[in-house]
Amino acid sequence: MKIRILIFIFFVHSKRFLLQQYKAHKAFHFKTCLKNLSYNDSVNS
Repeated sequence: MKIRILIFIFFVHSKRFLLQQYKAHKAFHFKTCLKNLSYNDSVNS
């Protein structure tokens, strides 16, 4: 019974960790895209 609880806690924890990693990755990607867009605008003008 204890093992099942440990597995459950581990699963929830890892899921939360993966979600944070995913959000951080998306935020980084978004910032990079914005940088590229503003760079292109300054080059074109």
